[in-house]
This record gives sequence, structure tokens and C-alpha cells, in this order.
Amino acid sequence: MGIVTYSNKKDNSVYHNEDLELVSDIIKNIESQISFLTHTENKVLNDYNLKHQNQVLSALKCLSETLDIDELHTQIVALINRYLSSEYTAIYLYDKKNDIYACKALKHRGTEVACHSIHKDNYLLKYIKQRKTMIASSEIERWAGETQSLEWREAASLTKDVGAELVVPLTDMDSLLGFIVIGKPKGNDPYAENMLTMLMFIADRVQITLSNFLIKKTVEIDEMTGLYNRAFLKRRLKEEIKNALGLGTPLSLLMIDIDDFKWFNDNHGYDIGDIVIKAVVNAIKLVIRPTDEFCRFGGEEFPVIAIGANSEESDIVSSRILDSLRNNPEIKKLSDKYKRKISISIGTGSF
Repeated sequence: MGIVTYSNKKDNSVYHNEDLELVSDIIKNIESQISFLTHTENKVLNDYNLKHQNQVLSALKCLSETLDIDELHTQIVALINRYLSSEYTAIYLYDKKNDIYACKALKHRGTEVACHSIHKDNYLLKYIKQRKTMIASSEIERWAGETQSLEWREAASLTKDVGAELVVPLTDMDSLLGFIVIGKPKGNDPYAENMLTMLMFIADRVQITLSNFLIKKTVEIDEMTGLYNRAFLKRRLKEEIKNALGLGTPLSLLMIDIDDFKWFNDNHGYDIGDIVIKAVVNAIKLVIRPTDEFCRFGGEEFPVIAIGANSEESDIVSSRILDSLRNNPEIKKLSDKYKRKISISIGTGSF
């Protein structure tokens, strides 16, 4: 716990046993008080962390139910910003298509910091991927000064560009999903230990949420058409029925079926059948509303959840879809090529 040293007495006389016993008693009393205060402080920190950890878990559980990835990013940043009271918070995630880490969401309280795109080979990203723990910008600047290496100077420049006080990796096994950037704390005080503990807890749960989200998104997407599949339809329709009943708003379901679709598979093979399906899907996508959920139920059946639409409005949506098929150049081209009219039937239900 500590070391006590003795200096000579003022009159240069020796210490007697009673002097040493008194000092020993004082030390024991101090040790007892320090131990009590440490235990109390740890209990307060643990209680604080447990309370907020439960709140974070509850919030992330709700977020994980969404399939809107942009909303997920925004809410994660807001969640972190709420508990840390930082001047700036951002989340960067790997963009496989462009081979970069892109800023997906940010929140700032003071001076605005611009979003950046960061190449995956940046030394800082390689380092946090390997280390798998939080790193402070002051630590990076110190290493850049001590080593004078190009890699660390690049890393220090990056933390300055993105306004980072702390950089927290989001890893999944051996891959770096992305990272969280935390700006300076609000005010001049450094981040308290309990806040840093909470940050690491949030980061750990965020990477699990993101991993699960990506898995869920993959599982609920039809590979050929890119539409939501039956699993999504069942889950989302249940949610929308609950919302409609609770809010008293209308809801409609359209079931679209490609007429005589089996003929294309039987006479020209499944590859041609797939081409027909994609053409029909693309024609329908052009005219459905932004709020509609367009899914593939299986084979040639395609439901549309028309959120907020009553029976009259669902009929209007159906008419637009039918007109789109009749006038679509690709549909006409395929119909002429295979000498078979491509058409659809639509059934609707509303409440």
C-alpha cells in the first residue's frame, strides 16, 4: 500500500519502544481508513458501471432489432456521446467495396470535425487491429516523437485529422470491423476511469451488435434479387401489425405472383426464369413507395407490406405496379424474345 520512512528526532535522541508502538498504531489506522475508502470507491464505481451497463445492453438490444444500418450507426454514436459527454464522437466502419474505412456517423458539441475516408493500410489501423484495445492520441504523438518513424507520424496525423482523443477498435475475431473516435472530454477534466471502463464495455457490445446485424442482414436478404426474404417478412409483418393495432393506423399487404412462371423454367431453364424474375422485380421497384417493404416470399411470389395504406391506397399501389409491368421495355423485350407474355396477378388485404 505504501512505505513509511523515519527521520531523526529534532533533539537527535533515539526512538523508544512506546514511540514506535504509537507510530505503528497510527499507520494501522491510516491503512484501515485507506482500505475502507478504496473499498467504498470501488463499490461506487461498480454500482455506477453496473447501472449504466444494463442501460447500454437494453439500448443496444433495441437497436439490434432494426435493419436500417444508417440508423444503427447514428444511435450507437449518440449512445456513446451520452455516457462520455465528449466534444466529438464518430464511428468508422470498413467499406469493402471501396477498400476504405468510412465515417458512418458523427456527433459533435463544439467545433465541427469533417468526416474522412481512411485507407485500410494506414499504420494506426494495423496497430489497433493487432492490439485490440483503446489507444490515446497522446500515446501516438509520443511514439511519433520518440521513433521519428514515418508510420507513427502518419498515425499521429490521422488522429489529428479525425479529432481523436481516443481511438477504440471494433474487432471481430482477426478482422477490424471499424473503430470509434472519441474527441476531447467536455470541459478540461480528463476522462474518469469509470467512463473509460464504460467506453470499453460499450465498444465490446457495439462490435457484437454490428456483427450480429451483418449476419442478420445477410440471413434476411434474398441473394438473387436483393429483396428481403420470408424470414424478414414474417418478423416485419408481425411488427407492423402490432404498430397498426396500437396506433390505429391502416396497413395493407399485397401478394404479387408471376403468371405461368413455371413455363419459363420448364421450356427455357432456370437461368432464364431467374432473368424474368429480376426483370419483374426491377419494374416493381420503380413504382412502389419508399415506405413499402418489398420482399420475396419464395419462387415467383412477392409480398409488399404497404405501411399506412388503406384499401383504396393499396389499390392505387397495385395499379401503378401493373402499369409499370405493361410499359416496361425490358419486360416487353423478354416477352417478344420468348414469345410469351410476362404478366403478374396481385391480391391485396387491408385493415
